[in-house]
Amino acid sequence: MRQLALAVILLALPFPAFADDADGPTRLSPQQVGDIFCITRLGNDMAPVEAIITPSLKKAIAKADALDAAWEKKNPGEKPPLGDGIPWQSTPDYAPKCVADHAAANGDTATVNINYSFPDDAAANYTDVLQLKPVPDPEMGDKVWRIDDVVFPDKTDMRQNLIDAFKP
Repeated sequence: MRQLALAVILLALPFPAFADDADGPTRLSPQQVGDIFCITRLGNDMAPVEAIITPSLKKAIAKADALDAAWEKKNPGEKPPLGDGIPWQSTPDYAPKCVADHAAANGDTATVNINYSFPDDAAANYTDVLQLKPVPDPEMGDKVWRIDDVVFPDKTDMRQNLIDAFKP
């Protein structure tokens, strides 16, 4: 049911073409990628985001998942390093509000601020930053923006956290 609701929301978003080719497929802008990211964080279902990440980030996540499964097999009953899931945001706490803004593209990179807020505790608010890269897409016949990393307020990032989770 949650996936159906998410699909309805995603279809309701305005998706103007990234290029002037009105007859071709629609390309997501960096802002739209950020909007999808926030919708999925609020819905606690990252499947739509997993479809819009770079192949390199997919490999990093797959490697971390394999290490986590091996660790869990060796340490039954203990919380594994990724026990709170993939570190898509700087804290594992659920934030009731997520807003993507300040999307900026510069050549082969783009960033989007992801603002998390807590209506009952403004001091807990924070901003992570999506880093996007253009990836060739044979179906589109062009490059499309994909999430390559998430940078946290302390300047660490998701990729490094996936590695650090398994350090002794």
